[in-house]
Amino acid sequence: MAQRWSIGEDFIIAKFCQEQQYLDICDNLLDELINRLRQKGFSSRSKSAISKRARDFTDLFRGWGSEHTAKQVKQVYGLLSGEGYNNHLKELKAFITERQQAYMGGKLDFLNSPADQKIHMIHRAQGRKFVDVLEDYIKNSGIKPRSRMYCDVGMSEDTFSAIRRGKYKTVSRENLFKICFGLRLKYDDAVILMKSCGCALQDSNVLDCVVEYFLRKGPTVDCVYKDKGKEKICYIYDTFQIDADLIESGVPELFWGFRKGDDKDDEEDDQ
Repeated sequence: MAQRWSIGEDFIIAKFCQEQQYLDICDNLLDELINRLRQKGFSSRSKSAISKRARDFTDLFRGWGSEHTAKQVKQVYGLLSGEGYNNHLKELKAFITERQQAYMGGKLDFLNSPADQKIHMIHRAQGRKFVDVLEDYIKNSGIKPRSRMYCDVGMSEDTFSAIRRGKYKTVSRENLFKICFGLRLKYDDAVILMKSCGCALQDSNVLDCVVEYFLRKGPTVDCVYKDKGKEKICYIYDTFQIDADLIESGVPELFWGFRKGDDKDDEEDDQ
């Protein structure tokens, strides 16, 4: 089975093609691109696969897009070529800088935990239990079908179900963030859910800053539909945009990076 392309890989390739002014990626340039991918930890692709992916991006930048071009290639291209993308990045970087300067008392220092160091939170807190608070938000979300709560954020049904039932004694920060976005929680509600299992957003961590930035902005309208004759609005967080911004900020994707063990960072309760 072919390994799916991560957004991180596609961003590196797309930006490289953009930097080369959409030139054909010859052998010398292809070697340079492969080295750039390896520096970021991507070394499993064949030279021919990378060459084809680069050619797909080059065709899009030239306006030669095909209906056979992969959806994610089109998404990455659309994001990089969008009119407001640079202004959005400036706003995001200013937000991160503000948070980190506040943490350092005015001295900027980007602190970020390595991607392989997970911070876990125990299923206990003052007041109501995490699973009870979570269940309230699930019931009040009105999201139909329920599978959208976890599918839209790249979480497996087994992991979501186990967390919901309190099967794990700890929950990884990444999975907690996914749940907040999957439930379309706004900042205040997300903070309540996080506090229920002893978690707080950290100004010293770039991932947390990006998460807070989007939670404060809130979900956007995905579609309008009718339910029993009444018009209803479906809201959603753009997980692709969030992952892209994490990559731009120098940290791994949260949702669609396809890193091994994403759903295995939680520890089962010894019952």
